[in-house]
Parts: sequence; structure tokens; C-alpha cells
Amino acid sequence: MYQLRKITIVVLLVSSAFISCRKNDSPSNQEKPMSLLRKIEWNVGLVSQYEYNSDSTIRQIASLQGTISSLNTYTHINKRVTEVNTGHSLYTNKFYYTGDLLTSIINASIHPTLPDSYKLEYEYDNKKRLSRLLYYDIHEGGQTLKASSTYLYNAEGLPSKITTQSGSAVINTYVDAYSAQHRFNPWVFVAIGLNENYTLYNYPVLRNAQRLPAIIRTTRINPGQPEVLEKTVTNTYFINNLRLDSVKSSVVFDTEPQYNASFSYKLLY
Repeated sequence: MYQLRKITIVVLLVSSAFISCRKNDSPSNQEKPMSLLRKIEWNVGLVSQYEYNSDSTIRQIASLQGTISSLNTYTHINKRVTEVNTGHSLYTNKFYYTGDLLTSIINASIHPTLPDSYKLEYEYDNKKRLSRLLYYDIHEGGQTLKASSTYLYNAEGLPSKITTQSGSAVINTYVDAYSAQHRFNPWVFVAIGLNENYTLYNYPVLRNAQRLPAIIRTTRINPGQPEVLEKTVTNTYFINNLRLDSVKSSVVFDTEPQYNASFSYKLLY
């Protein structure tokens, strides 16, 4: 159980480094060519390698930690991701757009006897910022709403709080501080599939990201109970000429301190 959670923490810490929205691109950021990330190396032995198509769109991400491996492959139409396959899974992730905005993802079965698994629906405000995320479980009888998340932004237009209603519990994710700016391909860091922080690590949040969250707190409110802090993630970034070179991260679990951990990783271009 600890090893599984340890691997999950590592992946989420990397993803959490890329979760802010920009209001506008600065001229310097637009003019400077973006370096293509080739590899991320963690100090815990996890390595992820990135390959691209001729037009610089992401083609695949292959990760390996010991004997545990994963492979995500990406399909594009007009430079837009339309499908992501994960290893030998019986399901594929299909992406649907309205205009330039991603409006839904369906975790679709590739086996004729299996139903689709789940659907994520994205809604936006008049500034094209993600305002609500709906998570549905798909079954033979139709679909059932499992969780609903709403987004708040600070004065700079950066996500500051995500409130998720999941069953009878309310989960709040606070982004308390951000890093300096840098540039990257959002699809390199978008988590594919559901994880405990899918509300943060998704394309609608990451698509215009420029600054990274330095402090992220997660709290829970159970019925009739006060808000309780569950964990705090702290990231320290080393950025050079708008390029992220390395990160030191720590996670502290208030309710499960035995899982407290720290990690570092470097990005190679």
C-alpha cells in the first residue's frame, strides 16, 4: 500500500508543478522558441521520456520505475489531442471540443462487451476560464453524477480555490502561492485518467499555464464537522530563461504523517 501511494505522490507532485492560468501572453514569452522536454528524472528512480511528432505535438510519454512501466500515446487532429491510449488498457480517453475549448472527455471502452467507464464535462466562464467540472460514472442504465467541482480565481486570474462536492463530503483545494513564469507544452503534464487531484491536472486548467503553484493545501469537510487540513504540497522551482530545470517538492499529510515525503526531479530538454 505504501509503495503504491509513494508512486502516486511522485506523479502528482510533478503534475502539481504546472497548474496556473495566464490572462495574457507576454511578447517575450511568445517570441522565445519553446524547448521540447525530452525526459524527467526523479531521485526515486522514476524516469519519464517524451517523444514528439514532426510538428512538435506530443506523440507518447513512456515512464519506468523499476519493473513498473506505463505508456501514453496521443492522437491529434489539426494539432488538437483527440484521443489518448494508456498501455494495454481496455479503455481509451476521447476528447471532445466546442470551438477551441475542451468540453468533455469520455473514458470509452474498446471492447464491444464492456460499457464506457466515466465522463468529465467542463464548463467555462465568460473569460474562457474553467468554472465547473462534472464527473459522471457511466453504466448500463445511463450515467450518475459522482462529483461536482467549482473554481475560484484570484485578482491575477490564477486559480486560488477548487471546491469539490463528492458524496456527502466537500474537498477544498487551495493554491496559496505561485512561482515565476515559464513556458511548457501543457500536454506533457496533463494527467490521463482519474486520480485524487484530477480537478487540478487537466487540460482546461493547464492549457494557458505560465506560473506554477508553490503551495497547495487540500482540506476536507465531512457532514457536521469543521474543515480539516489533509495535506500540503510545497514546491521550489529552479527556472532559467523561462525554462524549468528542476524542482524540489515536499508533501505533508496532517492526518497521516507516516506518508510525509520529499522528492526532487530534473527536466532534460
